[in-house]
Amino acid sequence: AVGVLLVEGLVGEQDEKEGLRWLRKASEAGSAQADYELGTLLYAGQAGLEEDEEAAYACFMRAAEKEHRDGMFMAADCLLEGVGVGRDYAAAVPLLHRAAVKGHRGARQHLRQLLDGRWMGFENAGG
Repeated sequence: AVGVLLVEGLVGEQDEKEGLRWLRKASEAGSAQADYELGTLLYAGQAGLEEDEEAAYACFMRAAEKEHRDGMFMAADCLLEGVGVGRDYAAAVPLLHRAAVKGHRGARQHLRQLLDGRWMGFENAGG
């Protein structure tokens, strides 16, 4: 939590470098939330990090392996879109299912589209 607060400047002055240090430390200690947050920053190229889709996918997968709902969704989305990893619908569906069971609305939407044969992703979903 400290890392996110520092990166985003939610308590006091924003300090991306120190926030990243805390996130990496938490990730190394096994925090699924830290893995997810690092993945998000790498995915978008934020907090002074270069955009790195492969590294982001690896972070999302570490979070997913720890049953982190949003990590499972983002790893599945990467697999569906071929972002940072080759497209693999068969690997994405179990991740989406596990995230949906945990209440992730986007995962339910993706599953519904896939099952209906109308996969559009977010970019083409029309709202």
